[in-house]
Amino acid sequence: MAIQAKEEVYKNNPILVLSWGDDDKYPMKLGISKAKKAVAGHDFLKEFIYRHKDDPRRQAPAQRTEQRQDGSRDAVYRDSGPSYRS
Repeated sequence: MAIQAKEEVYKNNPILVLSWGDDDKYPMKLGISKAKKAVAGHDFLKEFIYRHKDDPRRQAPAQRTEQRQDGSRDAVYRDSGPSYRS
């Protein structure tokens, strides 16, 4: 898979958008500061990927919905920790 890169502007600041293609659901967006950190940590990133390349993929938690008093529905995740909703 070839990575695609394009520049955009967010709040008058340049950002770099990296994706696996036009249908990538979660492109990576970097400003100047994060891009500098990524370049400086390039060797650490490579080592991290190498160490974990054979790890099994985690499954997302099961999702259920909960009816609110106003009739709308809210997603609730099992084992997601304490709820801070008011």
